[in-house]
Amino acid sequence: TTATTSDTIDGTTAFSSTSSTSTSTTSTTTTTTTTTATTTASTSSSETGTMDVDCASLSQQDCFNQFDFCSFDSDTQTCRDKGCSDFFTQTECEDDVSCAFDSDLFICFVEADGPECNQVFDETSCKNTLKSEYNVDCTFFTGSFFCWASGEMAPCNKFFDQTECESNGCLYDSDLFQCNNDGSTTATTTATTTATTTATTT
Repeated sequence: TTATTSDTIDGTTAFSSTSSTSTSTTSTTTTTTTTTATTTASTSSSETGTMDVDCASLSQQDCFNQFDFCSFDSDTQTCRDKGCSDFFTQTECEDDVSCAFDSDLFICFVEADGPECNQVFDETSCKNTLKSEYNVDCTFFTGSFFCWASGEMAPCNKFFDQTECESNGCLYDSDLFQCNNDGSTTATTTATTTATTTATTT
């Protein structure tokens, strides 16, 4: 804005002045950018444990995937509901009111039933401790390193020793070094958490 002023004396301009005022307006624009991230999660019952899962119907790998609720039984080669014998820490064991923990043997078992023979892996615990502490009669197979209830037929796939295998009514495959139930051409499957190998002979 420019303003001019003057004074006139006897028709003569004595002085004049011009003043200029500049007004500057600064406009600030703020831009807000909102980024919305959308994450899609995909899950399936075979990958994530669900409490209503039917363990008995699951394959070996799916059983492993449902480890919160299921356990793969290597003796019967089947998937079953997780039980006391599948807990390996005292805290986890005692969180289930039906379970009891033996801190000497480091095993968890159904309190009303007592420990199972196949929960221990040394001869002394198998033949002596379980008998004296829980009145459980067990037999230890020294050649195959496992403990089993006396008077009960142990699964053939538990045996690694040929003599023990054959003396317990099983057939030993010397080519595959495996003990089979009935001499079928399909060797016993061994459960591992990483792979399952089925060997077939003709």
